[in-house]
Amino acid sequence: MGFGGTVIALALLAIASSPAIPKEVQPPIPALQSYWLVLHVTLSFIGESFFIVSFVAAILYLSTRDEERRRNLDG
Repeated sequence: MGFGGTVIALALLAIASSPAIPKEVQPPIPALQSYWLVLHVTLSFIGESFFIVSFVAAILYLSTRDEERRRNLDG
């Protein structure tokens, strides 16, 4: 799992530094110039990360055959 994460991170870094992506940064349109946008994006990211953590925990629980470890995962 660590190797896959490393490969994905390297691929995203390569895409982000690609010369095909324009380098000039433009300010957002006036309708998006609000602190609510930053708050919304931050809370959405945190919410999505909770879903990912719970999904991984559920997969680990379902794939475990050892009863002792399953009790430990159950909390």
